[in-house]
Amino acid sequence: MLAALAMLLFASNYTVLCYATGGLETMLQTALLTLALLSAYRLNGAAPGSVLSPALLSLTLAGAVLTHPDSALPAAIILGWVFAGTLRREGKWRARLALLVPIG
Repeated sequence: MLAALAMLLFASNYTVLCYATGGLETMLQTALLTLALLSAYRLNGAAPGSVLSPALLSLTLAGAVLTHPDSALPAAIILGWVFAGTLRREGKWRARLALLVPIG
């Protein structure tokens, strides 16, 4: 009960309400990184030959980095995760090729 009251008081605070969306690029960055994580998750479990997921992943990561340069670190982590999944699934040479060509 006390936690719910604290959340209600925090959410109804005027300062929190005014500055919650103050950095509008942060909301776009969060949305793009979330979409990139979703496409990376789908890409790691995708059947070979899927071109849509790598294209969506690269576009969302590029948009996130262009929106906020701090997204380069999460983008590198996401790309490493996709590379490791491709390496595990397809083998060494196909994974190296996947870095250059979106082959799924």
